[in-house]
Amino acid sequence: MTSVRDRAVTAAFWLCALALSAAVLGSFWVVDYLPTNDGPQHLMWAHIDAHYDEPGGVWAQNLAPTLQLAYRGFSFVYDPLARVLPWRDALRTALSLMALTWSWSVLALVVAVEPRRRWLGLVGFAAAHQWNLYMGFFSFYVAQAAALALVALALRLDLTREGSRAAVTLALALLVIAMLHVFVAVLAGAVLVAIVLARDGVPFARRARAAATVVAPAALLSVVVSVGVRAAHARSSPTTWLPLAERVTQLGDRFAFGPAWRQWPLPLLALVALAVLWRRRRQEDRRLLALGACSLALLALTLVVPYHVQSWECVSTRLVAMGVTLGVVLLPIERLPRPARLVASLAVLLFATASIAWGYALHRELRASLDDALSGLAAPIRRAGYRLPVILSTAPQAAAPGRRARSVKALEAARHVANLYVLEQGGMTPYLFVGYPLVMPFAWRERPRIPRVPDQDLWANFRGGPFADPRARAAALDDMASAGAWYDDVIYYGPAAGARFFLARGFVADWRRGQLMIARFVGCPARMVVPPREADRDIVLEYGWHPAEGRVWHVRIPQEATRGAPTTVPLAQSPCGPIWLRAFADRDGSSRWTAGEPLCLPELEPPEPSVGERAVVTLRPGQPDLACRWR
Repeated sequence: MTSVRDRAVTAAFWLCALALSAAVLGSFWVVDYLPTNDGPQHLMWAHIDAHYDEPGGVWAQNLAPTLQLAYRGFSFVYDPLARVLPWRDALRTALSLMALTWSWSVLALVVAVEPRRRWLGLVGFAAAHQWNLYMGFFSFYVAQAAALALVALALRLDLTREGSRAAVTLALALLVIAMLHVFVAVLAGAVLVAIVLARDGVPFARRARAAATVVAPAALLSVVVSVGVRAAHARSSPTTWLPLAERVTQLGDRFAFGPAWRQWPLPLLALVALAVLWRRRRQEDRRLLALGACSLALLALTLVVPYHVQSWECVSTRLVAMGVTLGVVLLPIERLPRPARLVASLAVLLFATASIAWGYALHRELRASLDDALSGLAAPIRRAGYRLPVILSTAPQAAAPGRRARSVKALEAARHVANLYVLEQGGMTPYLFVGYPLVMPFAWRERPRIPRVPDQDLWANFRGGPFADPRARAAALDDMASAGAWYDDVIYYGPAAGARFFLARGFVADWRRGQLMIARFVGCPARMVVPPREADRDIVLEYGWHPAEGRVWHVRIPQEATRGAPTTVPLAQSPCGPIWLRAFADRDGSSRWTAGEPLCLPELEPPEPSVGERAVVTLRPGQPDLACRWR
């Protein structure tokens, strides 16, 4: 019979769990927006879907819907909310639900292992604010939570009983997890197979059949998706490993990161639990031994698996959360003497409370670090066309936040911030998570109408490497600015010197605060006057921004227009500052100047330097027509 004390302890436990749930929930509402790495990209999917069919809209002109079979975890949660709530409220609600799902799934797994161990389950609330969340791996995060709940269910069911529907039920649930995130389904499937095969008192053939039934549908989907992604992956990324020391420290700083008191207790408890399980291996339930083996395997794999592979980033770090969690839930605190058990339970409660409180401060710091980057969301700006992000300051350290924000390894919370401006003000950016059928809802059309897209790698390289040379930096900025001239505006976030560069090139700021500038291109309109020439070939006017060399514009002047009178040719999207240009008789019809073809170069007072067989001209507001002379 349950004693009054036991009932009081049980009631106190559930009150604590509810209080921690409320605290986790509130942590996402102390700020209007929680900065994460990839979060803005995931918000775009629902936005594109909602605006795809708008008449004359840019989305349908550039993107085509695909059959998305997987990677839908965040969409399942966020998309219904986005239909009825503003995007900020929908995001905060979705993150709250995902964090609570994680917390209660860990608690459910602990109770499934041993109900008397339930106080240990509060560690799930402590780890709700984990590294995967701030990387914006939303689908991965919610799929892991669902996978832990599925493992808890598997421990409570007899999957090997003949005629049982339990195996089919779990197979369908695992298939759903594969739709949330394929990689998580692979991990969860391995754990479920281990649990089923480890069951005592059942013939191996029956256990094998049950295990095959559980994983078959999800395995089939995983193979289809993997093959499809590899076939569509055109760009190869190098495989990289973390240094050995970082492979070890990622057990702490890539899960419940932060100060040492927050990031190391859970990995250490997992190792202690595995050591205790090994010592008692002859007395333990074989299913728990299987769970411990899975935890140990995942922790070991974090040390040997690459950090990045060809088509996916942060592979090794994604093993940490499940590996540590599966180990922690095996810690037998119920075997401690009553006083020690009480101390352990209170320690878990205090750890969870302190971790959540730390998360509140972290969220405020992260939001403050992007005050400049998000300030333009309130500007009275509306766009319907194309918008070019130029994000040269991606890490929150750029805004000198507190130490909590700096503890989030690899955080670049401003990298995709321009997508938030699309949500708020309209338009379309070119840097989107699209292109992979089966795992993404949209792909680029064969001939999209979006203007030229600069290589996004320019952002990462801008602060060092080949761009340490000021001339190389100027050329890189010129390349981005010359592309931005054909967009409705540029969303610039970076050093003030870069903003001044864009303004000097003919952009006009609609909004500017700190490192953020939203600017439209006006330029310095110019025209070239080409004198008449008796020729049997067309004349080609060729020009480009200087010192950027990558983009050249051509204007073909039919030979009929070049006889008898000068021809005035507008220079489309001409900037302020230096450009190069030349006109030539296109004798070989290539639209490219070749040696020996007559040239027409501007005559300038005072003369300016030439670049090869091209003239360099500095354009200014109110620029008079440029006249060239044949040579």
